[in-house]
Amino acid sequence: MTFFKPQISWKKVWILFGIVFLFTYSINFSIDIFISYDSYYQKDFFYYMRFNLPLIIFTSFFNIIVVILLNNTFLNKHTLIRLLIGLFFVIIVDFTQIIYFQIFGYEITIYERLISLIENNYIYSNSVQNYLSLLFAEFIYFSLIKQTQEINIEKILLENERYEYNQLKSQINPHFLFNSLNILSAMIYTREPKESANYIGKLSDVYRYVLMSNEKSIITLKEEIEFINKYGDILETRFGNGFILDINLGKNCTEKYLPFMSLQLLVENAVKHNIASDKNPLVIKIYDEDGYVVVENNINIRNSRLFSTGIGLKN
Repeated sequence: MTFFKPQISWKKVWILFGIVFLFTYSINFSIDIFISYDSYYQKDFFYYMRFNLPLIIFTSFFNIIVVILLNNTFLNKHTLIRLLIGLFFVIIVDFTQIIYFQIFGYEITIYERLISLIENNYIYSNSVQNYLSLLFAEFIYFSLIKQTQEINIEKILLENERYEYNQLKSQINPHFLFNSLNILSAMIYTREPKESANYIGKLSDVYRYVLMSNEKSIITLKEEIEFINKYGDILETRFGNGFILDINLGKNCTEKYLPFMSLQLLVENAVKHNIASDKNPLVIKIYDEDGYVVVENNINIRNSRLFSTGIGLKN
């Protein structure tokens, strides 16, 4: 029944019941010792438990049902109204307790029993006990809901990050392949066959890395730099002295992790948007500074406009 569907798992509902039961029992026992234990229960603990244990179980169970029902309606955002309704249910529980005791063999009528409870303040102590139990159940239920929501939010954020990362990889691989094949196409017509074959070998090494690491989400900086060196060899083959790659990283940072092929994306964007020629060489520096990996290049903006989606650098 959706009307009684808790906002937490049933396992947590049972945990809630256990916590509320222990709290209710503690309050009940404390109040009864202060008011009536000596006379009403004749200093007999087992006699006390025989009457009160079922009553405490019922009260705890009833309070949890009330809390779940109230939180499944529009009243979940109206705290004051919910507390007043809770007070009404506490009165119902009090009268249920009177009937419960009556079933256990009291010879006086329910009316006489009620008058007796009022005169001896028992009904007031029971009301306080039951209402405290209800408020405690409300507090614990809210805490469990909040905990569940935080876990769900963390799962959503994790899934979102995974989705964005997969989107990032889907932008890198086709882009990189497109540029690499363009380079190869140009070399076939302008370079010696040996140079083209050498380039194909380097390109194979790069794509072997891509294929072997395609399932990885993060990779060590050391592995990424090894890949960047091979990728840099391809760019040097294309641009000659017009491309300079300067890598200077401390040994203490090479075992740190970063997103797979993230440095390649930055190098590729620098090449895409800048002139790389003997006269105006493109210098790309990769170094560490204050716990960050820095990719820096000089600015030689191309005069001709290239088609760009504008999402590479953003990713």
